[in-house]
Amino acid sequence: MKKFLVALITFSSFVAGAALALQLGDTPTLPAALTDSFGKSQPLEKSAFRVFFFYPAASSSGCTTQNIEYTKRYAEFISAKAQVFGVSSDDAKEQCAFIEAQKLKVPQIPDQKNVLGRIFEVGTILRYY
Repeated sequence: MKKFLVALITFSSFVAGAALALQLGDTPTLPAALTDSFGKSQPLEKSAFRVFFFYPAASSSGCTTQNIEYTKRYAEFISAKAQVFGVSSDDAKEQCAFIEAQKLKVPQIPDQKNVLGRIFEVGTILRYY
């Protein structure tokens, strides 16, 4: 798990180092809760670490692999007191089908209006949308 987090932090450092306003370690202003693909409120716990991973399209090969890996490690994140969310610009219906087909455990957040994408400046570098 530590190696995985180091890799995630290293990647985040690379992305954040690309002249963006948001830097590694910054605490962006987030809503108190997010609504997942199934319409369920996902409150953001103040004491928890939060991991948001962004992907461009549900059911694409790379995004499926990424989501499956987060699902395999989901219990480790929970043990570390971390909340994990997958975020894409897919609509809720597409995400629900993806979750059910792949038996994903990680809550997925539909972000069609690019709210989280803008907060984390994801589209700026990764062309997320």
